[in-house]
Parts: sequence; structure tokens; C-alpha cells
Amino acid sequence: MTDSRHYDQNELCGTKCCIAGHVVKLKRPALWEQALKEARREGDGFPTRPTFREMWRTAKSSLRITQQQAESLCGYSRHWPHEFRIRYDMATTGRERAKVGHDRIMAFIKDKE
Repeated sequence: MTDSRHYDQNELCGTKCCIAGHVVKLKRPALWEQALKEARREGDGFPTRPTFREMWRTAKSSLRITQQQAESLCGYSRHWPHEFRIRYDMATTGRERAKVGHDRIMAFIKDKE
């Protein structure tokens, strides 16, 4: 997962390590395609709220995690531990951001939060 080509959401929201988006792309490709169409139609890079909520539910159920755990793992902007947010913000390449995402996933697995 440290290879940003496999885990880059530039097509959608622009995140270099969108964990929830990656799960949806693997588990429900049709939902992923729907989100892409909506994001292009809306012009802001994001799907409609109902599609976004369905993506979130898919990621949570596929990963078998609670809402709080999903926010901690997938909610970069507000819920990632400070150390990871700073590293992500300081990264200058997609590969570096993907590495931070990988490290966040590993820390989550270790600590379950």
C-alpha cells in the first residue's frame, strides 16, 4: 500500500491515501463508479451525500469497525492522531503521503484506535 498508484483518490476527492475510498473501490466497484460520475457531474470532486454515506457504511462494514474506529482510521482531517496529520501535511509527494497512510493503518491495527 505504500505505492500511491494503488491507493490514490485523485479521481475522486484528491486524497493520496483515502482508506475508506480504497475499501469501496475493492469491495463495491459499482458504487465507486457511481461516486466518480457524481463527483464529475458536481464538479467539486465529491459524490452526493447519499452516495458518500453509502461509501462510509461500506467501508465500516467491510472493515468490521465501529463508527469511532472508522473516524479514527479514515477521518484524516479531524480524527487522525496529530503525529500522522502532521506527517501527511508535511509530505511533498504522493508516495510519501501513501507511506503515512500505510503507517496509520499499521498503528490502527496494533492499537485498534
